[in-house]
Amino acid sequence: MSSSTRDRAVSERIVQIRKRRRMTQVELADRARLARGAVSGYERGGAIPHDKLARIAAALEVDVGDLAWDAQALSLSRDEADTVRTLRTLPAEGRAYIGRLMADLARREVAR
Repeated sequence: MSSSTRDRAVSERIVQIRKRRRMTQVELADRARLARGAVSGYERGGAIPHDKLARIAAALEVDVGDLAWDAQALSLSRDEADTVRTLRTLPAEGRAYIGRLMADLARREVAR
């Protein structure tokens, strides 16, 4: 994957998570201690220095890996990748709840 393709993918994930959190670019910029213009540029696919990416991830309450993660490198189906992306946008308590739900479903399947 080229760096420009990777930058666009990271940018798309930032926008997706920001919107799911009902956060504006200005709010993200404030929380990440970045200029609003910088956030706008990053969301349009500009290269993001690692320290800035870490601040954006913290402001969005996700791990840096959640923003830099490449589903295709893991050979996930589109549905699986979409599910993982959605899961990663949830707050910690939501992810924990879904994890418990999945574990319960898996136990029921094994018990059959």
